[in-house]
Amino acid sequence: MDRYMFIDILRENLEKNKVTEIDDIIFEYEEHYNYKLEDGYSEEEISKKLGDPLFLATQYIENTNKEQPNKKFINITGIISLDIFVLLFFITFYAWIAVLFVFSTASLSIGLSLFLNLSPYNLIPYLPYWNGAVLSISFISLALLSYIGTYYNYLYLKQLLKSYFRFHNNVFAKTKNNPTLPSLPIHPKLSKKTSRKLRSIVLFSLNVFAISFILGYLVITITAKSFEFWHVYNWFI
Repeated sequence: MDRYMFIDILRENLEKNKVTEIDDIIFEYEEHYNYKLEDGYSEEEISKKLGDPLFLATQYIENTNKEQPNKKFINITGIISLDIFVLLFFITFYAWIAVLFVFSTASLSIGLSLFLNLSPYNLIPYLPYWNGAVLSISFISLALLSYIGTYYNYLYLKQLLKSYFRFHNNVFAKTKNNPTLPSLPIHPKLSKKTSRKLRSIVLFSLNVFAISFILGYLVITITAKSFEFWHVYNWFI
């Protein structure tokens, strides 16, 4: 069964069962197909894993059966306990993204300062201009790499949140004998065009960083006539 047949059967039977919010339900299944297709699954494989659309449609009929109170209490207590640990994880992840962003901005600032021969508040040690100009390229390319890493980590965290909230809602739905929606992947989905662009920028920046860093070190060493050039320029006095 392909995607369109599955969705048509599901929608038809949801309407027949007079289920509310049909468009929202269909949207979630469409999104599930999109994610899985990106992972390389065929439409037929996805449909098979989802199950019979006729049966899925019956799950959305309001269920008056009650779950056993003890089991419901255990499920709710367990998910709330898990929420506490997950909250700490997400806070740590947010902090990591903030650190990456600050590091990226600092690298960019150092690169521009070296290129423009600036040293605000004397924070950047002295270097002859052309030495600093060559080295500035490595800092700017490092900043670009870090910004891309920050952006991807942000997308990853955003997708993790969506995936966990779906899992969280499905657990509560089960405690009420309500139907659950397909689980969401934990990694972000980028279009092929965007993925290619980011990959090209990363590879280019990485090569530029490696070459300019080595070249910058050689230029500084030759100019200072010493492998320990920081002593020649009195950086630690």
